[in-house]
Amino acid sequence: MALIEACAAMALLYALLSIVASAAKEAVETWAQKRKDDFRGAMRDLLQDEGAKRFLEHARIRALTSTIGPPDPDNKNHWPSYVDPKVFAAVAADLAKEFPNSRIGEVVTWAGTAKEGAVDVLQQVYSERMERLSGSFKRHAQKSLLVIGLGVAVLVDADTIQMARRLSSDAPARTALAQLSMEATTQQDLERACGVVAGDDPQAKSSKLIACVQTRAPDLLGWNTKKLDALVATPGPMFALVLLGKVFGYVLTAVAISLGAAFWFDLISKVANIRSTSKPKRDDR
Repeated sequence: MALIEACAAMALLYALLSIVASAAKEAVETWAQKRKDDFRGAMRDLLQDEGAKRFLEHARIRALTSTIGPPDPDNKNHWPSYVDPKVFAAVAADLAKEFPNSRIGEVVTWAGTAKEGAVDVLQQVYSERMERLSGSFKRHAQKSLLVIGLGVAVLVDADTIQMARRLSSDAPARTALAQLSMEATTQQDLERACGVVAGDDPQAKSSKLIACVQTRAPDLLGWNTKKLDALVATPGPMFALVLLGKVFGYVLTAVAISLGAAFWFDLISKVANIRSTSKPKRDDR
């Protein structure tokens, strides 16, 4: 039972840290306008620079942005992050005539159909391009999550090796976290149990989630003077080995975070089923 509880507790910690890292990643991406930058690059590839400029200036596209004044195609903030395929096709069908040498112009020429038929073809081309862009964005997001996960692990001292050691020896903390995992088998359940509300910003959400662990397993996450003093007091010859061990523990945590919260909540559900079936049945005789 102790092993099952430890697995459930570790899965819960990874799920919680994944939520924190994802919130941080979304905040960074919002600041960097990554989606808008990728969309701008796709439009320039399909329509060439001048065609992309005309696309951005079109009334139907400008209605999707909050830009005041003439749009600047070199400013990614002036671009939408997404356009409906029907809207894109309607605008691009007109631009294809003006820019026959662009990719879109070549597609329309190849299709050799009336405008109505060209719109259908352009919708398909655009949808396929957005699918590739989405795949590229997901790969970039996973890499970003790994890097941000490493930062989160260091920031809150989420060393996988130390957490596993603590949970193996601290029965009350292990049981408390395992019990929380049984009650919160989804992200919504966990956030509700930790007091997270819809209006919380990423920093507030992260603080509540970390505090939720701290109340059940004090000092498991987060730095304090006791941890820092113990690290500094490590004898010189051993300091490098201890530091190397912590770095390895942080890397393990970052890899676990990069798997995403959904993976860990799925594992929690499976562990919960195992735990419920492994409980000794009461003899009512």
